[in-house]
Amino acid sequence: MRRISFIYTTIILALLNINLAIADQYILLYQNLFINEGDKAVNKFQLYLPIPPEREHQKISNQTHYPQPSDYLTDKYGQKIAYFEFNNILPGQTFGMYWIGDISTSYKEYDIDPNKVSGLETIPQDIIDVYTRNEEMYSLQSDIIQHAAEEASAGATNTYWMAKNILNFVNANLTHGGSGGWDNAETVYINKEGTCSEFTYLFIALCRANGLPARYVGGTMKRENMIDTSFHRWAEVYLPPYGWVPFDAQTNKFARSRNDAFIVSFSGGNSDYLGWADIEQIKKHNMLYD
Repeated sequence: MRRISFIYTTIILALLNINLAIADQYILLYQNLFINEGDKAVNKFQLYLPIPPEREHQKISNQTHYPQPSDYLTDKYGQKIAYFEFNNILPGQTFGMYWIGDISTSYKEYDIDPNKVSGLETIPQDIIDVYTRNEEMYSLQSDIIQHAAEEASAGATNTYWMAKNILNFVNANLTHGGSGGWDNAETVYINKEGTCSEFTYLFIALCRANGLPARYVGGTMKRENMIDTSFHRWAEVYLPPYGWVPFDAQTNKFARSRNDAFIVSFSGGNSDYLGWADIEQIKKHNMLYD
């Protein structure tokens, strides 16, 4: 009895401008579609989707999931999750879900004075504990990463300059590319290329190796045709007393939140529900009915 395969028929995140006079107000549609290509029914298919968070520069209203999620969960980083379970999926049957909501995003420039940024010793211990620990994709046990981290920080002790130096180092040492998928920070640094996720993993690794808390966010960018199927990931660094500040190692930009970007999720690493994914996580149970 052969295994049943599934295909992503569509993964679309569309930003639709509903007010030409106000460029940062949209209807956002996120759609996931699948098909059972097998010749037997499938017992269970699980889908975990992050619920987009509100931020100072990002407001959401009139959120709707269809179908209604089977449950609502929260992972260890505080990211809220919508859990969907599909049962008895027949051969040839298509199924999926969509999320739609009204969103407003605004440009925010973080007015950071490097002389007012305090040291690592002023960061709350719970932030240090969660966001400086080693995880699979960060390779902090690697001598290569440790040596790169020392070089990247360039001797800075001020956390602002530490993060800024690491940002410049990653951007200067990597080119955008790769064959898809995600390699860990050590492999990315050796290969000298990566996707936006891999730029972010290396940046976070070098921050954490210097004792600087860092995490990532994932989301969508406003594309020319208003449809995004590739998404984007970037980092946030905890700079006291300012809190979490965005750093995008691929674009070499920091301390600003863009009105053409929408955050779908945030995480410090391997989420209990999303894994390393920032948009969705899928679990298939290929138990067949006769």
